[in-house]
Amino acid sequence: MTLVEAVGYLASALVLLTFCMSTMLSLRAVAICSNFAFISYGLAAGLYPVLILHIVLLPLNVVFLVRMTILLRKAKLAAATDLSPLWMQPFMWPKHFRTGETIFRKGQHADLLYIVVSGEVELPEINQRLSAGDLFGEIGLFSLI
Repeated sequence: MTLVEAVGYLASALVLLTFCMSTMLSLRAVAICSNFAFISYGLAAGLYPVLILHIVLLPLNVVFLVRMTILLRKAKLAAATDLSPLWMQPFMWPKHFRTGETIFRKGQHADLLYIVVSGEVELPEINQRLSAGDLFGEIGLFSLI
């Protein structure tokens, strides 16, 4: 086996390895390694379609790896801070309800997320009371049904 063939087998093994990755970070890292291996193989063997493909894929994999790294850093930072939903208040508009007034009914189309700023909200279907700082309506808003 020549060195060029060995590089080709290594590149192929790295692509196979990407299918075994359980996280996007490791997948992108291995994909970048396979891009470098295939670029070397394509250059050495004169396989220009392989070379061009991996020259195009390399920056894409690098960009997606950087984006994923930034996203994970932001998620870790958010998890380390106050998880109170009150930060959303500036992006919401107030809606006042009278005591006993129905906000929405079971089965009604959900199109809003609510946060209790003051007072209490009773959810009789599940025998629960919500107070200031509690969110509701999110399940119906984000569910597909």
